[in-house]
Amino acid sequence: MKKTLFFAVPALVLLLAACNNGNSGGGTPSRDFYAVNNVNLEYYKLTADCLAENDYCMVYADQKANVDSAVAQNIADVYESRIHGPITDTFGGIMDMDENGKVIFLLLDILDGSTGGGYIAGYFYSLDMMKKSEDPSTQAYYSNEADMLYIDTNPGLQSMGSLFSTMAHELQHLINYSATTARDGREPDVWINEGLSTAAEFIYGRNSSRPNEIYLSGTSITGDPNGRLIVYSDPNSKNYNYSIRNGNNFYVWNGWWEREGDPDYGDLGDYATVYLFFQWLRAHASNGTGIYKEIVNSSYRDYRAVTSIVSQRFTTYPPPGLLTGGIRPEDWDSVLRSWLLANFIKQDAGLYGYNGAVEHSLIYRIFHDPMESPWSFAPGEAIYSQLDSDELVTIYSDHVKYVPIAGDFTPGDVVQSDTTTVTGKYLLTYNWNTTIASDDEFGDVFNLSAGLLANRLLNEGGGGASWGYLPGNYPVDRDTMARLREGKKPAGRLSKHAR
Repeated sequence: MKKTLFFAVPALVLLLAACNNGNSGGGTPSRDFYAVNNVNLEYYKLTADCLAENDYCMVYADQKANVDSAVAQNIADVYESRIHGPITDTFGGIMDMDENGKVIFLLLDILDGSTGGGYIAGYFYSLDMMKKSEDPSTQAYYSNEADMLYIDTNPGLQSMGSLFSTMAHELQHLINYSATTARDGREPDVWINEGLSTAAEFIYGRNSSRPNEIYLSGTSITGDPNGRLIVYSDPNSKNYNYSIRNGNNFYVWNGWWEREGDPDYGDLGDYATVYLFFQWLRAHASNGTGIYKEIVNSSYRDYRAVTSIVSQRFTTYPPPGLLTGGIRPEDWDSVLRSWLLANFIKQDAGLYGYNGAVEHSLIYRIFHDPMESPWSFAPGEAIYSQLDSDELVTIYSDHVKYVPIAGDFTPGDVVQSDTTTVTGKYLLTYNWNTTIASDDEFGDVFNLSAGLLANRLLNEGGGGASWGYLPGNYPVDRDTMARLREGKKPAGRLSKHAR
């Protein structure tokens, strides 16, 4: 679920020869589909024409979307040459719901209420993987009975690089459903599914002839076509990373930050951090991107899908305290802490860095904005503080921990006892609770002066990167938007002020 044409083939011949299973008696074949109005969450019917087809996909376009057949052919060609093989090789096979051996791409103007800000770039809808019911009072009545993906045309067609990345992202969701929910009825945690889909963006970007130029100027970040690092580091001070600075990351997906704290960019913070986490996984796994398929095929659907495989694959730099098997809650503490330290310490070689998988100069060290302490942390959240002197920290719960970091970016020992004085230049405060729906827990943060805001980005030893801007319309996933509009109660969030 997520966000971002080139070859010329005799489209007309291919279309008429290939797209021959429609409802029309002649001309361009067509068929009816159901889609979702994401503003009112109601279903509606549309008629779409099959404009392109090859051995791996069929491209349909809503008749109201006015999609040119050359554009559809370009999409089919890019899917065949740059997306299908790399993504299925990395993540796994596709459940062939309609038994035609091909994925359907439906191009349409996704009804999302967008007025120029975030928009839904595409989505995979698991309902389509169900047998259609004849009872209109049931959801299954609206199943299209096809392994298919929905791709936005307005404004989606304005950025073909982003559109292709969206195709890769959504294809992973289809593959993931085929390997998990369709197999045993158990869904993976959202952050795992979305993390794998940002990894699919990387796989596509790495195989694309134009991976980054839409978003970046003067530098190349191979495999980041959606500008995740721009969001994380926010070099242009656009407040993309406001929620990250204040603790937000991917573990509680669509929590308080996305709903209330930072509704404009909170979801982008989720994607930015989970993108980095899954890049860090491949950077240290002995099998590289092979770790992704192992996570997809894991018998676990929560953090253990990651920790159990990390315990096997992080052979050169194993996280401290991680046991063989890696299925204890404490093992998540070890993995999460190691990744958080990697984003700040940025070792050239070692666990606390990216081993060249991501250019460290593009990962800024970011400090918090909070004006009060203690601060409330949802599961997985973390804040980096700057220390002006030795400070006393309090242990408020079993899950919130502290790691002092020296001026040379050497990490100290995890603080284990209450009312401990920490020495260092920086402090990592984080909550490793594995229960996503848990209430927030308190932790101390430091240097609360407003003057710190101007110095919230620290990039010593980096430099050399010339950044571009994210486009005005930034893509988000349909399921994320649907969850927001359904008004689901967020995970327990304490008000953001001192006890």
